[in-house]
Amino acid sequence: LEKIENHKLVIKLGNWFEPSYGNALYLCLTSWGNIRGVRNLGAKDFFYFSEEKIDEWEKKIPGFRNAIEPCLVPAITRSQYITTFTFTINDWAKIKESGKDAYIFICNKPKDSLPQEAQEYIKWGETECRTKIRGSRGGGKPCSQAQACEARAKNSSIFKGWYDLGGYVPTPIMAIYQPRYHPQFFLVKFPLVTYHAVIALIPKVKVSFMDYDPEKYINQSPNIVRDIVLDEAEIKALLAYLNSTFIWLWLEQNARYIPKGPLGLEASVLREMPLLNVKMLERKYVEELAKLFEELEDNARRLVGSVEGVEAGEEEGEDEETGGKLEMFRELKPYFMAIDSKIAEVLNIQTDVEQLWNYAWEMMERRIKGAKGPTRPGAEVIDVDVSGRKRRRRRTSGYTATLDRWF
Repeated sequence: LEKIENHKLVIKLGNWFEPSYGNALYLCLTSWGNIRGVRNLGAKDFFYFSEEKIDEWEKKIPGFRNAIEPCLVPAITRSQYITTFTFTINDWAKIKESGKDAYIFICNKPKDSLPQEAQEYIKWGETECRTKIRGSRGGGKPCSQAQACEARAKNSSIFKGWYDLGGYVPTPIMAIYQPRYHPQFFLVKFPLVTYHAVIALIPKVKVSFMDYDPEKYINQSPNIVRDIVLDEAEIKALLAYLNSTFIWLWLEQNARYIPKGPLGLEASVLREMPLLNVKMLERKYVEELAKLFEELEDNARRLVGSVEGVEAGEEEGEDEETGGKLEMFRELKPYFMAIDSKIAEVLNIQTDVEQLWNYAWEMMERRIKGAKGPTRPGAEVIDVDVSGRKRRRRRTSGYTATLDRWF
């Protein structure tokens, strides 16, 4: 890892991308410290939309669908919907057709300029729609009084009102914020908005296949790289690298440690993460890495559905993965190792990629099982099932343990 961090072909991820918890502009600005605010959108009942919800409102207010559709953006509203290493418009369409929340309300206009039907919806968010978190945490209030909504209302120079997320930033590379097993950086090639549990790598450079001008969103930053344009092959080469075992190991060592839980891919950590400078590589290496990423994706798609628990939306819990994902990653080992071998070749690093994989897998298991402290080799672990299945708790008697072991 030290060799990679100090390699002449490697830069910091923050040189080209600005990590953010979601890509709605409000989430970007809170992630970067530009404004003070809670790092979420606000009340889900207000901002999330499904086709069924649109139909219900259409029955109450004729003409609602036509009025609200310009404000609805295709969205990822749960991290479980990310099953492989790309998220396509067909993936999104399946979520929409299944009746799940598939849109987020994005309205960067003054309320009085909106159609009457949309104004009625915003009024509902100020009166009848209530936050559902516990009352002890400030829940039960009108949606407009959620902390995130009030923060936007106070920043009237940026937002048109509490309901305004400020738009969103098209982003080609995203990642699951708290992956339980293997990190998942994935490709998005169509305009999409996400919530806070999906990390968005906001480009500070041009991306040839996306209609994106970094100056429009990051005009306060003096660090915009205006003379670099990444094409699709270079983005895919970066995704191959980001899903490699080298980066998995780096994250196991540096990401936020959650005992018996997932990795915490905090924006501050990702900003310092080593990134392959694809602009300094021979083009043949870029294309070879891009092809290896495509092979990884194709085989992940093949496994989805054949491995129990990997289908989108089948995981238990709000943002957890089950053992199905673990089995999928195990089956994809040859494709990960092919990427690792190519990266080792490109960087001229002598390493045993099989051993590299075993190191990362062991560190993941120690994290999931519950290592006493950070997941370093040799850490004492408690024997816990790593299948990801939730186990029913049962009462026991006569068992004692030291306090540190119990915690």
